[in-house]
Amino acid sequence: MISEVGNKAFQPPYQDCEWPEKLRPIGDCGGRSEESFGEWWDRCGMQRLGHLPKNFVEQWVYRHWDYTVHRYFDLERIKVSLESWLPDQFLSNVASAIDEVFEPESDLTRWSDEFGRPTKEPLISLLSQEATWDYPPIVFGTANGFFNKDRILVQKPFMLIEGHTRRLALNALVHRGLALPQQPVFVIQEI
Repeated sequence: MISEVGNKAFQPPYQDCEWPEKLRPIGDCGGRSEESFGEWWDRCGMQRLGHLPKNFVEQWVYRHWDYTVHRYFDLERIKVSLESWLPDQFLSNVASAIDEVFEPESDLTRWSDEFGRPTKEPLISLLSQEATWDYPPIVFGTANGFFNKDRILVQKPFMLIEGHTRRLALNALVHRGLALPQQPVFVIQEI
């Protein structure tokens, strides 16, 4: 169980980052598996994680097996809700537990050409043209903030679990003045 106690900030047990080995995609090597998501889902995902949204499982567990620092969640003891958040709500309430620069000018530079125009990067194009992202980011509610990997207290109500690039892209586009509608966000809760 990883819940907060009283009014203390959430302290993720980063050192205990292990999901059951049975769930590891076959041939997994830095997110590139020899086993397709459909094969993996049939082999183990549906049986163990069928209570979770399939696209949530594909994006976080299957695609980010080797990348996520948040493998301390007991996947069989969480529930996930899909919510709609305004971009400003997402940007002001969500922070990352990993070290990342989060400032609009830096984010704008990352996704702009030498003239300041948005690049053709697929995520930027998708957000700019279709006003939504490909997969909802994943967050975990932390009423009293949380400690990041460097043990620094982050006083935000939600910790970003997956979707770091989408968060930075959203920050750049909102700063650029692009008006975006509400965006889908997966919110994890323990059960």
